[in-house]
Amino acid sequence: MPDSPDANNAAWRPNGEYVLCNGDKGCQWKWTDAGGEHGTWTKVEGLVIPGSAETAWHPGGSYAIVGCAAGKVYKFTHATGVYTEIRNKGDSTSAGICWHPQGHYAILAGSMQFDPPYGQHVLVFDHADQKFYEVDTHPDDKPFRKIAWQPSGAFAVGAINNFYS
Repeated sequence: MPDSPDANNAAWRPNGEYVLCNGDKGCQWKWTDAGGEHGTWTKVEGLVIPGSAETAWHPGGSYAIVGCAAGKVYKFTHATGVYTEIRNKGDSTSAGICWHPQGHYAILAGSMQFDPPYGQHVLVFDHADQKFYEVDTHPDDKPFRKIAWQPSGAFAVGAINNFYS
């Protein structure tokens, strides 16, 4: 990735058109396999998003959600190529984002504090009304690192970070 040693995550647009990469220092890149030996990297201009931790595309591919440090969440809209801040509460870090298999909503799971991470914080982003809902908070538990839906969408599981005590 050019000029960006800080990539934390990468997420393919569901139709495979390109991959979106985000990182600690606020760099956003798109990689397109445009027939070249190594594809083409394009920097997404206009917004610096520091501390991005996770990116997940809506299954329909119209937008991706990018979870960051300090409670910030951004939406990257495919049609415009623009990032928009959609949450800025300063209360948590989204370490894992996973869309429900039918795309009705996404779960964002992480920690209640960024450095060092502690506590569990779980939000739901509703695709229909484009709003966040707090689902669960456990200040004394170890933070979530990732979240994953069971393929039928019946339930989701979270992986906990046991490093911090």
